[in-house]
Amino acid sequence: MPLLQQALNGVAGDVLELGAGDGSTEWLHKRCKGLRNLLTLDNDVKWIDRFKHLESPTHQLLCVADWATAPIDREWGIVLVDHAPGERRIVEIARLAKLARVMIIHDTETVGAGDYKFESIWRLFEYIKHDTQNADGAQASVVSNFLNVAEWSLPS
Repeated sequence: MPLLQQALNGVAGDVLELGAGDGSTEWLHKRCKGLRNLLTLDNDVKWIDRFKHLESPTHQLLCVADWATAPIDREWGIVLVDHAPGERRIVEIARLAKLARVMIIHDTETVGAGDYKFESIWRLFEYIKHDTQNADGAQASVVSNFLNVAEWSLPS
């Protein structure tokens, strides 16, 4: 969340959430409401239904049958990558590398996230910052080709 909060504080534009979740969907909804558009996508209708009550003119929730045809190929201010199956994450990251001002990628720790093959996407970005401070061992990373996110400070 610290990387996502920093992005919301300093990066303009619409927000794309790849993968609805208990920790992010309502949180993003509250922070984007009335200020910017938010699109939440998931391939599991149960997750979309779980948050359907949040839908509004500025927050759209869609179930995608196939990530390959997900309506994401446009410019975004912020993208949160946390969708299933995990193997698809690198595919959407590559699709969005030149379209997202800032992308926050969840689960980038090397232990336990090896199936995601993130090592293949780091070369796509000029700027990278890893947040390794999570108590539960999970790691998130922020990447960009537009803003020097490597200089972002993280709360201690």
